Amino acid sequence: AFMEGLPLGISNTLPSTQRPLYLAVAAHKLPEAMVVATIALSAKGRRFAYITLILFAAITPIASIFAGLWQKYYEPTTAIGGVLIPIVAGAFIQIATTIFFESGTLQHQLTTKKIASILLGVILALGMVWW
Repeated sequence: AFMEGLPLGISNTLPSTQRPLYLAVAAHKLPEAMVVATIALSAKGRRFAYITLILFAAITPIASIFAGLWQKYYEPTTAIGGVLIPIVAGAFIQIATTIFFESGTLQHQLTTKKIASILLGVILALGMVWW
């Protein structure tokens, strides 16, 4: 969650990548928060789950603010931003594809629905970059 926030706070991102990055982080947070809440609920109960979710929700914005301040006082941060975005994007893709390909069938087969979903995702991603 901290790594996801760093490129959001660095102002050198290209306009064509900024919107998709924000959308990817936002879309990623919902299922991620559901997993965190489920684990916290089963481990310690409702109060612990609320506290954990509040802290978890704050990590990405805190990292974004940290990156923005860091860039203000440390000039090489701009170059680091160009490296962080592909790392974060790669992590999103790795997590999504692992979950996607390992779910739905016992043999982890590539079905027609999965192929159609992949193609739709590629079309949406390209559309967001060109939009």
